[in-house]
Amino acid sequence: MSLQTSKQSFSKRALASLIGPDGYDFWAREFGTTAAWQRCFARVLCVERNGCNSLSIHLRPNKNFAGFQAGQHINVTAEIEGRRLTRSYSLSNTANSAMNLEITVRHDPQGKMSGHLHTAIKVGSVLEISQAFGGMSLPSGPECENPALLLAAGSGISPLMGLLRQRCETKTCPPTTLLYWDYDDAHFCFKDELNQLCANNPQLHVHRLTTRSAAQADGRISEEQIKQLHGDCRDTMVYACGGSDFVEAARALLSTQARDFTAEAFTPPATTANSEVQQQIAIQLNRSGRTITVSNQESLLDALEAQGIAVESGCRMGICNTCSCQKLQGSTTNQFSGEQNNATNSSIRLCISRANGPLQLDL
Repeated sequence: MSLQTSKQSFSKRALASLIGPDGYDFWAREFGTTAAWQRCFARVLCVERNGCNSLSIHLRPNKNFAGFQAGQHINVTAEIEGRRLTRSYSLSNTANSAMNLEITVRHDPQGKMSGHLHTAIKVGSVLEISQAFGGMSLPSGPECENPALLLAAGSGISPLMGLLRQRCETKTCPPTTLLYWDYDDAHFCFKDELNQLCANNPQLHVHRLTTRSAAQADGRISEEQIKQLHGDCRDTMVYACGGSDFVEAARALLSTQARDFTAEAFTPPATTANSEVQQQIAIQLNRSGRTITVSNQESLLDALEAQGIAVESGCRMGICNTCSCQKLQGSTTNQFSGEQNNATNSSIRLCISRANGPLQLDL
């Protein structure tokens, strides 16, 4: 350890002993440094346009970041209009990228975080991130040599680009087909790199399909397209990522015939119908001492936010667990699966849970 590093570590320990790790990290964020005590901060190294309304943002995380596997996600947190917002983004690079991270963000006109990242983030900016999570990853060992079919729709290209890059990092890229749907030619990301990867790897085949192109629309995912462009999937590992409709269509076509089927959606599935008569339910928030009234027809996260109660959240579809909360008493329903949770002292995800009756939450 150099003398300078030793002095920095001593200063860090001395400061943390005075203001605590949380206070240290708060002021680290305020001063725009990544030298946090326990949180993961990352500095923006590069911002580049990727497709007509997407940006690829390259980040250098601090030493608190524990690493990742290609295809996983991170949560990104930023203060926007006085509120801390958190959203999940897939990593599109591989773990061999010298611990840099790459996320590709499509601008959603209704999305505050994507708007913030597109307009306010510059080289040198510091973002708070989470540890990586998610199970969209390639197998290890001999199974990684199996043929793979990657199905991407729109922003779903991000995690699949990580998997594809990882397969191309091997000495000989195993047989791999990428079918990539987007509105039109202008929206496709990673164009030049995909062309170069195909030129360097004879067993890699990339097909771009448009859904709204005025010149030629190829249509949405279908059995005919897959048969024509890839063929039989019985010995194939299939990975699919896109909106929930796309993922469910891919699942219906391939989950029973593929060797393995792994899928993630970046939009929530349709909620199950709530046959209960609409009613207002009392929710007791034990830590704040407040009691509020919410509808049994909406998610607890939406209900809390509508009443001005800020709750940390991320994906808003039950994946990242950022909004997990201890339910002390009462019953909830998972509004996507319809599963009920009647257990006391159990963890629930506020974004996908709605109340069946009076609740006590550890908030």
